[in-house]
Amino acid sequence: MKSDNPVRRLRAFLGLNQIDFGRLVGKSNATIRNYENGMTIPPEVMERFKSLAAEKGLADIALELSSDDWRVQTVIYPLKPPPDPPAGTPSAHARWRALVDAALDDPDFGPLLVHLLSAFERTKIVPEPKTRKAGKK
Repeated sequence: MKSDNPVRRLRAFLGLNQIDFGRLVGKSNATIRNYENGMTIPPEVMERFKSLAAEKGLADIALELSSDDWRVQTVIYPLKPPPDPPAGTPSAHARWRALVDAALDDPDFGPLLVHLLSAFERTKIVPEPKTRKAGKK
């Protein structure tokens, strides 16, 4: 079982499957699965998760749910070029290249590499979403 996601850990500590956990918070099991896989959680649902954690004495999970450190920060769709950034803003590719170049050029690149890896850990690579064809319902 993955334990990096506090929503997943909360559910596991409560001893519930995704269906029962979803019923407890008024969401479908598919929505719970999406939350556990990095989908943005609405504030009212997040508050419910934090309340559940606090009620069960899981203060560490309640605090972690309040942090942005565990959330997916960037989504990359493979084989799809990134959108053009606003004028004067370096592209995501340019920022990654600059980080890698700085790490490779620095003889003591440990701290830079740690920074690079931590940024990558908050990046989720997912398939491109399917779009409906016009006229199909």
